[in-house]
Parts: sequence; structure tokens; C-alpha cells
Amino acid sequence: MKNIIHDIQLIKQFATPLRGVFLISDLIQLMAEPHKTAVYRRIADLEEAGLLVRFIKGVYVSDDVDLATLNQKICSESYVSFGTVLAEHQIIPAHPLQTLDAVKSGKTRIHETRPWRVRQFGVASHLMFGFEHAQGINRATPEKALLDTFYFHLHGVTFPFDLKRDIRWKRVDRDILHVYLQEYRNPKFVVYIEGLMKSSGLA
Repeated sequence: MKNIIHDIQLIKQFATPLRGVFLISDLIQLMAEPHKTAVYRRIADLEEAGLLVRFIKGVYVSDDVDLATLNQKICSESYVSFGTVLAEHQIIPAHPLQTLDAVKSGKTRIHETRPWRVRQFGVASHLMFGFEHAQGINRATPEKALLDTFYFHLHGVTFPFDLKRDIRWKRVDRDILHVYLQEYRNPKFVVYIEGLMKSSGLA
């Protein structure tokens, strides 16, 4: 553990600019270590010291990890959505800070290393729209986050909020919802959302 003090200082120095997410390539560069086995040994020392946690293969996090950045590092084409975005726009009261839900093309992937959980729900490519890119993060508009939520709710996914009671429909843009609904090829889903909009006074 001869490098542990130096490595602890490195992690503390770069945790903020890297938003608490360290790829193995980042650690190799920071440690300037020519031998890969030595890098993993030093990482193990940092894990033992409680400075890093292995989230998935090749991705390590510190205590102050930003889950949106972590999600983007795991799948660069994904976008943050669902309750994470709805809470940011006060469409729902709150969302667990240690859980992030996102959308990606293809198969659903769920990554969990306590206390953190990142769920990346898979969709067909034609539903990969309605998000914006800012500060290195893809993030759904509130209207797309709402549609994503109901879409997966109908597919049996549960969320840590009440879809009937917690949605503040007055904070949602009706016109944007109508535009987005044109992209959905399932007429039953479109009718379902239009019914919700009508019952909430948003139609």
C-alpha cells in the first residue's frame, strides 16, 4: 500500500471534475502506472480504504457520485428520464436520490451496487427522442419523461411514486405531449394518454 496516500489525494482531487465516476482508463492515466496489474492492486487498496466502489466492470465511483454522469458513462446513448426528471421539474414531489432511471435503445439493463441503482429501460429506436444534451448529460424533457413513465407502467414497471395522485398535470405542456404522441405506433397507448390528459383537464 505504498501508494495509498498519494492515490487518496488523487481521488479527492479529481472526484469533483469527474463527478465521482472513474473509468479504469481514468485511473490508469491518473496513476501513471505502466503495469495494469499494479493499477488493479492500487484500486483494491482504494476500495479497502473506502474511497472507491466498483459499480460495474471498468467503472468505479466515489461517495459523491453523480448518477446522471454514471448513467452516461455506462451507456453514452441513453438519456435520463422518468421520476428523476419529473422531480426536477416538480411534476412529482420527490424521487429517491440514490436511484436513477433512464432510457436506452435495445434491451433493458439494471445496474445496482448498494446504495446506488441505475435502471436503463430499453425501447425501440423510433422512441429515442424528446431529450436534450447539456453539460455532458442527455436528459428527457418533462413531457417525454412523463410518457416514458406511463409507457413502462403499462408494461409492468413500478415506480417509487403514485401515478394517479402525484402527477401535477398543470406543470406539463399539452402541446408538446400531442406532438410526442404522434411518434408512438401503439394506438392503445395514445388513447390511454389522451384519456389521462382529458381527465386531468389538460386535453
